[in-house]
Amino acid sequence: MSANALFAQWVTPARRRRFIDTMALALPLILALTIVSWLTISPLAAFFAAPVSLGVAFVIARQRAARFDRRWLIHSLDATRPELEDSSALLFSDDAPLSPLQSLQRHRVAARLDQGAPMDLAPSWSMRALLILSLFSVALIAAALLWPRAGGGPPTLSPAAKVCLQSRASPASSRRISASSRPPIPACRCAIPLRWTPAYRRDRGWNGRCASIRRPARHGY
Repeated sequence: MSANALFAQWVTPARRRRFIDTMALALPLILALTIVSWLTISPLAAFFAAPVSLGVAFVIARQRAARFDRRWLIHSLDATRPELEDSSALLFSDDAPLSPLQSLQRHRVAARLDQGAPMDLAPSWSMRALLILSLFSVALIAAALLWPRAGGGPPTLSPAAKVCLQSRASPASSRRISASSRPPIPACRCAIPLRWTPAYRRDRGWNGRCASIRRPARHGY
């Protein structure tokens, strides 16, 4: 097996796990950002925030996975596999020609390398960070749901509407208000006393209303 093929075989599991782990950490934040944008700004903002944040997370995940390069692989093998005698660099060097002693050592290291598995070098999952980010995203979504929005509260009544509602709620108070709001009736200043008598009409009969005003008889001297 060539050095490049051997390198890809041993580095691929670590890169894949780091990529999936980074995307798993980013998904709660992407979901929270999308929902908050939908609730606080507009659905159009959420429509753009979701793919943009997903693209940013993809780029960051690729960069984090690319850190597992040839130098990292050699350092990890030498640190975790003492039986390789710090000679794992001989397995991944195709460019430089090797001396007979280096070629012999390379065959010995390659035989010992097969005793392990590439998954042994894969990083662990970020379970604690995933839990913290998930709780943080839930808190953001809850805050966005509970945050008061414009037009979402009770309607504001005008002073006239408030008075109308109060009058409907208490008819007695409305009568007092209407009675107090009436203009005072001026007192009659007529010096001639008036006498109200019912009127009679042939076509209607007694109508029970005021019909005439009679001046009191004067006794002449």
